Amino acid sequence: MGSPLYISVVLPLALSTPYTYAVPEELKRLMVRGLQVLVPLGERLQAGIVWQVGVNGLGSRTVRKVQAILDPTPVVLEGQLQLWEWMAEYYCCTLGDMVRATLPAGLRYDRDAYVCACYPELPPLPSMPFLAKEMLGRVQLAKELKLELLLPVKGDRDHMKALKYLMDLGLVALEERIRRKSVPRAKIYYQVPRNYLEKGGLKEVVQSIKHIGQRRTFAYAFSRSLEMGGAAVASISRAELLAQGQATPGILSALEKKGLLLRTSTDSAFYTADNEELGPLTQLSEPQQQALEQLQASMRTHGVTLLHGVTGSGKTEIYIHLIAKTLAQGKQVLYLLPEIALTEQIIGRLRAVFGARVGVYHSRLSDSERTSLYNALRVGGGQSSLTPEPHGSSLTVPETSSSPKGPDIILCARSGVLLPFSRLGLVIVDEEHEMSFKQASPAPRYHGRNAAIVLGRLHGVPVLLGTATPAVESYRNALEGKYGLVELTGRFGLSVLPEVELVDMAEARAKNLVRGHFSVALLNAVEQALRDNYQVILFQNRRGYAPYYQCADCGWVATCPNCDVSLTYHRTDNALHCHYCGHAAPLPLECPECHQHSLHLQGLGTQRVEEELSQLLPMASVGRLDLDTTKGVDGAQRVIGQFSDGEINVLIGTQMVAKGLDFSRVRLVGILNADALIRMPDFRATERAFQLMAQVGGRAGRRETLGRVLIQTQRPEQPIFTWVAQHSYTSFYQSTIAEREALGYPPFGHLVAIMLRHGKQERVDSAAACLAAHLRQQLGDMVLGPQAPLLARVCREFQMQILLKVPLAKSLVAVRGILQQAIISTRAQRGCSTVKITVDVDPV
Repeated sequence: MGSPLYISVVLPLALSTPYTYAVPEELKRLMVRGLQVLVPLGERLQAGIVWQVGVNGLGSRTVRKVQAILDPTPVVLEGQLQLWEWMAEYYCCTLGDMVRATLPAGLRYDRDAYVCACYPELPPLPSMPFLAKEMLGRVQLAKELKLELLLPVKGDRDHMKALKYLMDLGLVALEERIRRKSVPRAKIYYQVPRNYLEKGGLKEVVQSIKHIGQRRTFAYAFSRSLEMGGAAVASISRAELLAQGQATPGILSALEKKGLLLRTSTDSAFYTADNEELGPLTQLSEPQQQALEQLQASMRTHGVTLLHGVTGSGKTEIYIHLIAKTLAQGKQVLYLLPEIALTEQIIGRLRAVFGARVGVYHSRLSDSERTSLYNALRVGGGQSSLTPEPHGSSLTVPETSSSPKGPDIILCARSGVLLPFSRLGLVIVDEEHEMSFKQASPAPRYHGRNAAIVLGRLHGVPVLLGTATPAVESYRNALEGKYGLVELTGRFGLSVLPEVELVDMAEARAKNLVRGHFSVALLNAVEQALRDNYQVILFQNRRGYAPYYQCADCGWVATCPNCDVSLTYHRTDNALHCHYCGHAAPLPLECPECHQHSLHLQGLGTQRVEEELSQLLPMASVGRLDLDTTKGVDGAQRVIGQFSDGEINVLIGTQMVAKGLDFSRVRLVGILNADALIRMPDFRATERAFQLMAQVGGRAGRRETLGRVLIQTQRPEQPIFTWVAQHSYTSFYQSTIAEREALGYPPFGHLVAIMLRHGKQERVDSAAACLAAHLRQQLGDMVLGPQAPLLARVCREFQMQILLKVPLAKSLVAVRGILQQAIISTRAQRGCSTVKITVDVDPV
């Protein structure tokens, strides 16, 4: 027997440090970082990730032993572990948070409690309570039963008391067993062969199909394929085909045998049809080619390069050329997008060129699909240069060439930075300015762009940030030389940036030139665009029908009983809804305060815009793109497909319509209430407003036709509208950066937001005051607050916020240490232990 070996294990719990365990002799040679092992924790068993091999023991304290290795190869690669360490330190979270955020469901383990009979045949028994006797009979008959089957309600006191009685008598025993978490079976997908889509021969094919069910199913699949990407060959789930009413399993099998439908994989995450013909790379324009060459040069000297290209400049085609060069070197590409709704358009463009080498990973995929892609990257991605050798062994990790090959291009939202990469060659962060790259809850509350930059540094690969409206921090880093900078100042081909016009709504109302919430100027522009057979996008950044339901007599407003927020009226179900906790209520017929019947809907949401436009312009075919219409896997894809296909000629949406979508026939964009964008009490309000207006306006005129943008505002004299009208990011930046520097806001300092929550107001007030006092002892004027946030109560919990404003000269690492100690001290105070405290570094 050799010397003892100890390891530290990260458990998927909110623990401040990993736990130390001893390794049995037979497992020593197999132990490496990233393995998933089974360890005891108290009286239970828990799966955890090996963090360090060869740590010191605990001296005189008894060290418990690892029970088993659950997976033969590491489930977390070395590069991931290094990223975990940085994220846990920087974002003030635990390594357990990183385990939960990283591992898909199919790699996690569940615990089951079993009640087992201790005797094959029962000995003579004393008299016992009826419930205990009944429970013993059930267990004895089955020999063992899951605990949950014995309890009518989880934690039922009477049944738990009876169980303890039987255990004390030694008649039954409670055993805990661990098993891999079950995930639903992966979906089956079908595709219409490319040759039918390119020929457009729907009529001829349908006429050749005699069976009416087969005919209708094929026609449905054909039309859906055109909606979802046409020649790029979209995959349609078997479940969708069966749900549309005509298809049966037999019909799908018959169409498959006839070659009219191609079964792809049971995983939509990364496979397409095997016989798919791939298209060539498109020819770049001269400005694009120059930008590509500048990017390649910058990537050789800078870890991060910012591609600042105006909307419609063709950044995606440049990405595709860079991807092709990276793949030619045998490397992988991580392509991050801020919004899941964007993925379908980009998937079509990438798969048309790269086919099955494109993988997709986001939260709307099934657990099975996410697990499959994770495993394909982990096992089939090839040997990682960051992977350590097994401890105390001369064995080498086997070559993975015989393993299933993972995708080479991984298209995903922010969580893609947590995937296992073994041969990463390039990271692309598209629309890098988007605030949706920031994780709000739960921990880790990380920024996908910043984590991607660290990921690139860990792997020694270039990171490309692309946008038409860079984040202020990114643009300053580029101007100072920390990042490389490449700019595209003109649009691709013959298209030019749209003309931007301001509509003074105060003046329009004075002249009786307003209909509902539309100026006559905007209505006329919409009507003309539709008559000319073009499309229109209308932007209103609030979903629902109306954000307020108010009494005209006493001023009462319908509010959520659980949150300090007004209820939003939704016309779809004729009810009031809270967008924070989900509370719903019917419309009251009279005011509960003054009992008058003077209740009116106030404000403007996308549903109301849709209704008003349909009444004012019946010729318009209107669709909405917001959170309500995009629920479900294919919600956004369906709406975007209908607009791309021309079934919808007016698209009304929230900020989702501003996120990189490309439509060829949009001539007009209307922004209905621009003033609401700049009213927010936030130092980033101007930046967000400029980005949203520039981005949504950039959807207009993306081909040869000149686009037009109409912005309705009560305050046209505001400088931000001039910057947007002149397409002048530089003017916006120069004004904004001067304000930030004067006030010490990012990028001239760091912000750390600390939120405290509790169901009792006095508890959260006391804890906030205590924490602020601890922090001020060492941080002084850097501590702002505590104060109630904009929403002082959410989901029945009161909230208080403390803000740390940390100058660049102060070490953020030191501040985090002070903060963590202050939180520990606060939780030790009487009445504060149950107060929830969350830390958000670099909030947006």
